[in-house]
Amino acid sequence: MTHNGGRRMLFIDLIRNVALIVALAAGLEMLGRTLERRPRTYRWIAALLFGAVGVLGMMTPVSFAPGVIYDGRSIILTLAGLFCGPAAVLAAIVTSLYRLYLGGAGALVGVAVIVEATLLGMTVHFLRSRDERWVGIAGLWGLGFLVHAIMMALQLLIPGIAPWELMTRVGVAVVFLFPL
Repeated sequence: MTHNGGRRMLFIDLIRNVALIVALAAGLEMLGRTLERRPRTYRWIAALLFGAVGVLGMMTPVSFAPGVIYDGRSIILTLAGLFCGPAAVLAAIVTSLYRLYLGGAGALVGVAVIVEATLLGMTVHFLRSRDERWVGIAGLWGLGFLVHAIMMALQLLIPGIAPWELMTRVGVAVVFLFPL
């Protein structure tokens, strides 16, 4: 992957994952109408759908190195935590199992990203219940930036990856495009 090609691929991946999220949002809207009086059931089904979309995203990743992949699961799991609260753990389990199944040098770090994105989304879910300002534009962008800055820091734990190459090839795109 060339330097510019990597950024282009991440941008295309981001668009693909945004399309998955839009489809998920439409499905959740219909599900919400059906389960209007059963919010707990809705959250668990929604979490399962977030997990399924996370797996779909991992099926068409951008590959940085053998076993080191980038996709939109960090975005999807942050949203799962934000909208589903504790039920988002189901989405994290589904995507973690699939990431471990894929294996490779980045598998454990990939699971760590799943955990941190879900936990940060759940944290804002709880903060939002106390103050709606947490879900304003600045709060959501800050959440996205924090999730992806931590994600890039975790990438440094992958064995055999040159930090400078990682940061120049994917870091800027991940930290600045994914939060959008």
